[in-house]
Amino acid sequence: MNRSTYSGIILVLLMALAFTTQAQLLPDYSVLLAGGKQTFPENVATFRTEGALHEEEVLEGVYYRFLQFYQIPDAGQRQAIREAGIELLQYIPNRTFIASLPTEIDADLLEALGVRSIQPILPTNKMASGLATLAAQPTVELLLHYFPDIPQERVRAYCAADGLEILAQNGQNDVLRVRIAGERLHQLASLPYLAYAEAAPEPGEPEDTRGRSLHRANTLDMNTPSGRKYTGEGINVLVRDDGIVGPHIDFQGRLVQDINNDNGTHGDGVAGIFGGAGNLDPNER
Repeated sequence: MNRSTYSGIILVLLMALAFTTQAQLLPDYSVLLAGGKQTFPENVATFRTEGALHEEEVLEGVYYRFLQFYQIPDAGQRQAIREAGIELLQYIPNRTFIASLPTEIDADLLEALGVRSIQPILPTNKMASGLATLAAQPTVELLLHYFPDIPQERVRAYCAADGLEILAQNGQNDVLRVRIAGERLHQLASLPYLAYAEAAPEPGEPEDTRGRSLHRANTLDMNTPSGRKYTGEGINVLVRDDGIVGPHIDFQGRLVQDINNDNGTHGDGVAGIFGGAGNLDPNER
């Protein structure tokens, strides 16, 4: 290898190293969405001409967008964002939030707050994949996730006005179980309060018949010479969990509960592990 060839190879390697180093230093503005990775354009400067709102997007003076920042806002910047009437609702990698914005927001203010890009939330971002295949069904049960800055009583009123039948709600999260005509599925994404929609899961079925043995609770009272014979007599157990316990023969005469709503099933299983006595099926004791 002559000297000039060697020098050329060294130069190429140095240039490749420089490009690699530069690429590593560039900020990553790709956005990781359910449909795949996207890169939002830097568009705040053109927001005045391209940021036109459709009337159906506005919900009581606010609308919802992806906001991408040059840097993740620190505490001071977040305070300025709140004072501008913007609420950051959910973080999405990288440097992006789902946000509610007042309709009178100004592009200059967005630039001053360090916003790089403002993008609409498309129907493909709001609907679970495969949901459209259910459109042929007469009715479809869905989990409707709504934006968390909207009080649930308002969402219930919106659903009633839009012909959505509410099947279940617990008031503790931003999800309602609703029923809608299959032929109307394509209209869901246009609802301004809808953050995400997915098919509701099938009703649960009993499955944990061996919970006591899995948790080794059955070893406390075994009919064997080496069994500990811990019958639980004189012992009270408090279960703080969801749902009504029973009815079951193992709880007969042993149960005190002061709730009147059945909002879950996990507590029933937990109580069964504590208090299962094998009266119905001795094999499951």
